[in-house]
Amino acid sequence: MIRTFIFCLFTGSFCHGQIVNIEQLRLENKNSGLYGSLSANVNIQRNTRNLLNLKLGGHLNKVYDKNQLILKGELGFAQSGNIDRTIEDDIDFSNDGFLHLRYTQAVDTSRTVSWEYFTQIQYNKLTRIDSRLLVGSGPRFQLTKFDNALFHWGLILMYEREQIFEEDILNSDVRVSSYFSFNLKPQSTVSFVSTTYVQPRIMSWSDYRLLTDNILQLGITDKLELQISIRLTYDREPPTGLPNLIYNMFNGLRYKFQPKKVKPVKKSPLVF
Repeated sequence: MIRTFIFCLFTGSFCHGQIVNIEQLRLENKNSGLYGSLSANVNIQRNTRNLLNLKLGGHLNKVYDKNQLILKGELGFAQSGNIDRTIEDDIDFSNDGFLHLRYTQAVDTSRTVSWEYFTQIQYNKLTRIDSRLLVGSGPRFQLTKFDNALFHWGLILMYEREQIFEEDILNSDVRVSSYFSFNLKPQSTVSFVSTTYVQPRIMSWSDYRLLTDNILQLGITDKLELQISIRLTYDREPPTGLPNLIYNMFNGLRYKFQPKKVKPVKKSPLVF
């Protein structure tokens, strides 16, 4: 258990549950069009062990007036091994990935209330998840209308189907996913997004997951930004052999793209 905790901490991998924070991908008051980004995160460390973590991800966001369709995916690879290559069976490999699809539909004209539908498929070798399927739906409420300070609260009912790696165990549960998020943007090139999720199992409320994800985004250029993220997750009943609490910090780069702005055509003056 201790070895697994240290491996997760120093490689920066998000071990428990792989709950996806979609909040920093939402677009408020944007014109209709296709938006997206590509991200890369590499963490290399050498002490008594060689530690390598690589994560590649991307997303697409299709805006339809007041509605949004978000597709996000990520692939990760982690390796940990003793520096002394003469020691056998001391190399740990881990890989994980997920694909998340979410549709948000505005209920009222002011966009204060919306309804969401989502599905997610994932796997994580380190947490012994061979496959996990999520399907859910529920309301989302906008609590403020400030352009530089947005607060939201959401409540989703979701179905979870989980297959444990190398074991004949299939879990099928229904959970409630309640989340609170805020997005602060003091400057045009600086933003801070914080989201906290609570996900209890309906048939056993003592079996819950708690996640807080905090992301600081610093613009380098119009399309390139630096991301610094701190995550903490607590699983009341994690898979066998894993700790309840995991926290990590990592940074990386994200490249954004968006529709080109249409420049107005200058009309030539009439010549008589």
